[in-house]
Amino acid sequence: MPCKNIKLIHEVMAKKWQHFIEEGYLLVDVFIQALALGAVIILIPLPALLKVKLKVNFPPYFALLGIGFIFIEISLIHSVILMIMLALETEFTAALLTVGLTYTIALCYLKRIFF
Repeated sequence: MPCKNIKLIHEVMAKKWQHFIEEGYLLVDVFIQALALGAVIILIPLPALLKVKLKVNFPPYFALLGIGFIFIEISLIHSVILMIMLALETEFTAALLTVGLTYTIALCYLKRIFF
């Protein structure tokens, strides 16, 4: 990605940053920020663990960190699935009502014409 053209592109796009987000220009920046934040979150508790004179192994620490991540991930996936199911249920109900109303109107119209 040519970084020297970012200022020109920003001016051409009416000084809006939306183009950079949609085209992936800021993807590298977001990745670096996520990597730094993840490193900070993982490495902050380590000095406190090392000061304590307990025998602390690193594998259990990272295993518990992974289990915590899995629990958060499962709860987020569950909420997204519930939202999707609610949307599909609403669309299905609307489709059934539309078909039912169309059938009823067509039946009344045909009865009036033929009977």
